[in-house]
Amino acid sequence: MEHTTTCGSQLLPGERICNATRYSALTYFRRGSTDKPLVVFLPGGGHLARIAYGHPDLRADDFLDHWLAQEGFGLVAISYPSDHPVYDRLYPAMTLADWAKVAAGITKQVIDENGLGPNVLLLGWSMAGYIVRRFNEAAIAEGLEVGAFFSLAATPPLFLNTDIEASFRLSPEGLRETRGPSQWIDLAIAEQTAINGRPVFDHARYESMFRVNHPLNINGGQKRWQDGQIVIDVAAAVEDLGNFDYQFYPITACLVPQSANDIRHAFTDAANWNFLNVQSVLRRWVPPEVQADPKKLATLWRHLSSVSDHLQKLTTSIPGGHLFFTGEIGARATARAIAPLLTQIQRLRAGLDAAARL
Repeated sequence: MEHTTTCGSQLLPGERICNATRYSALTYFRRGSTDKPLVVFLPGGGHLARIAYGHPDLRADDFLDHWLAQEGFGLVAISYPSDHPVYDRLYPAMTLADWAKVAAGITKQVIDENGLGPNVLLLGWSMAGYIVRRFNEAAIAEGLEVGAFFSLAATPPLFLNTDIEASFRLSPEGLRETRGPSQWIDLAIAEQTAINGRPVFDHARYESMFRVNHPLNINGGQKRWQDGQIVIDVAAAVEDLGNFDYQFYPITACLVPQSANDIRHAFTDAANWNFLNVQSVLRRWVPPEVQADPKKLATLWRHLSSVSDHLQKLTTSIPGGHLFFTGEIGARATARAIAPLLTQIQRLRAGLDAAARL
């Protein structure tokens, strides 16, 4: 069931509404250097992707896009369908798999329109961690190569989402309500003010510029929207995530907050994503035919024995809480961390490829 609404909001510079499959998505694009892969940004729960590129009424250097441009990276930032007035239709039944296909399809569309190469880097914030395996699968189907995933305090799809409070509500249109007072946002905004020595956001404009209600099913939890009501369906959630299909995970680098106000991500992200890195390497570079060949396996194992140490080093911590990648200091540090981490991943993958060919 789809709902029609009124499209009454002007697009910002660089934005347009793109269509992939039967869905529409607010899309921002800025060209970068031809020798760098395109960065794809996907937002967390209850937010537009504008959280990565800002708003004309705010300082450009408080947002990641400004500093990615300084590093030579182009950016496509894609906002999932929501109740923001820029959309003329709502999609309460949208799933994670749907969202992944939309994001990958739009990425391919932007690349083709602008004559870009197929190599991309995926940046996902918070809830966007749940989409990474599905996005990579959809990207491969589109002929794209996801060189790496960069977790910005992103939750890995190892578990069903337990962040949905017991008292959460659906809007009259069937979307998960996320707008309104939020303790974590209050703390994060205060932290960015303290770190930068000046306000980055004020609460009212943050709410109006970035916050939205979104389809419940893209939360990756057992509570799902189905035929106009909330149901508990663990099997459907696991199928939607596809989380145990480890060979579809790109190698992940973690950018983690330092603040205790985001302790779950600060404390667990590196370990959780490293688990998925190890599983991905095992299934992508040590397939059954290699495991069945003692000589090849012994050769590869000599290389793999050092890979684990390298995987554990794919982490950078940045001052701040869940919004650490906003504000001039955090946005700059986040953008500058990407190239060195990517170099480590490229060297790691090249070594694995070489060892697998022996």
